[in-house]
Amino acid sequence: MKKIRLATDYCDEKKNIIERICIKMFVILGVSISLFMLPTMQSTAAPLQVVTFEQAPAEYEEQGVIKGIAVDIVKEVFARMHQPILLNLYPFANSINRIKKRKVDAIFAVTKKPERELFLNYTSEVLLDQTATLYVRKNSQIKFDGDFRKLSDYTFGVVNKATYGYKFDNAVTTGIISKIEGVSAYRLNVLKLVKNRLDIIVGPRLGILYEIKKLGQQEAVKELSPSIESVPTYIAFSKTRVMPDIIEQFDLILKEIKKDGTYEKIIQSYIK
Repeated sequence: MKKIRLATDYCDEKKNIIERICIKMFVILGVSISLFMLPTMQSTAAPLQVVTFEQAPAEYEEQGVIKGIAVDIVKEVFARMHQPILLNLYPFANSINRIKKRKVDAIFAVTKKPERELFLNYTSEVLLDQTATLYVRKNSQIKFDGDFRKLSDYTFGVVNKATYGYKFDNAVTTGIISKIEGVSAYRLNVLKLVKNRLDIIVGPRLGILYEIKKLGQQEAVKELSPSIESVPTYIAFSKTRVMPDIIEQFDLILKEIKKDGTYEKIIQSYIK
């Protein structure tokens, strides 16, 4: 016996088919709009003005290209944020003054100092740890056991406005270390050291070793042990020019690239 289909059954079935078709069309339309809008959304983000300073191999310029461990890390994070940046490299004091005077949006890789926190918002995640170390001439009799009082008679070479951790900064603040000469780049301090114009230079271990090798002075300079301390450096943003959500997003993605191995891969590419 043939089953008789009621008109209402037929209408309900047709209605269901139409609804499924409409749903699919809305999904396809939504995806299409998203794909169409994505490049537009990315391209409308205003570039952030970012500055850094010469401190190879963390940040340096070679044949007109700004590169380095910290540079590659920062570029990777901003790329994942779909945030364009305009990056410039200046002497350290110049870079600090530019962001202090609200001419730029961010600076890296800098240490935390109370006076800087008046105009800078730091990320909570460390960008790069740098070990502060002392260097002398190869034939020098100077030794270091961690006590700066034993080095108070010597002249130190530093980079203007740079900081090397609490221990060294405290020795300077309290007057234990008083003979200090500042320059704009670590390369100049290496040259002054080998020419007997300084007794000791202080700086980030990787940075000093890079300059010593580049200048061909491996046989003229030696590292003192122990190192002073490991100094965390950060990217910091202008309090008046950058919204907090940018900083929060940078923190999240910096943690992400540390977790997925990208961070270590960048470091190894320069160490090797």
